Amino acid sequence: MSADPHSIFPAVNDGSSPAAIAPQLAADYLSVSKQTIYRLITAGSIRAFKIGRSTRIPVADLDALIGGTS
Repeated sequence: MSADPHSIFPAVNDGSSPAAIAPQLAADYLSVSKQTIYRLITAGSIRAFKIGRSTRIPVADLDALIGGTS
């Protein structure tokens, strides 16, 4: 059995994975550059939203991109 791929994410208060993550963490999760993440956002392959000045990407979109469950 393989390790949980979400284990790279910092746990939220209840121990679960966060619903959305920063672009650098998304890049680490997909083993690509942060620039590639921004290209995927621009191309419409993944969604992103802003909280103040911070960009966040839904983890479900990353899972869907790699063929995981969303």
